[in-house]
Amino acid sequence: MMRDAGQVGERPSFIEVTTNRLSFLPGDHGFAGPRIQRSWDRIPAITRVGYSRSDMTIDVIHVVGFMGENYVETRCRHKDTNGQGDWMALGSNTTHTGYQLRRALELQAQAIHSHLGVK
Repeated sequence: MMRDAGQVGERPSFIEVTTNRLSFLPGDHGFAGPRIQRSWDRIPAITRVGYSRSDMTIDVIHVVGFMGENYVETRCRHKDTNGQGDWMALGSNTTHTGYQLRRALELQAQAIHSHLGVK
């Protein structure tokens, strides 16, 4: 799993890359966040970065699973009249390397833009 950046030569963490790439959500679209749930020290390790506003929640999840089953998934939930709603997948990509993780987050940020109707 990627470590938090702090020393020269270390790769940025999933949390750092995600919050940087999705800074347009609170900055331009009125979302609160990021809401961060860090993974535990065992496999599967699941880290979650979420943003929410009155009508919608967006979660980006990084899973480091057994035998290299690593992926990033982005999902969205529009709130219904009960304040709930079903989750809808916006993207899911395998992430075995740091490059694949950054590329997945770029693709999923584009999917979020598209879902929000942003060009």
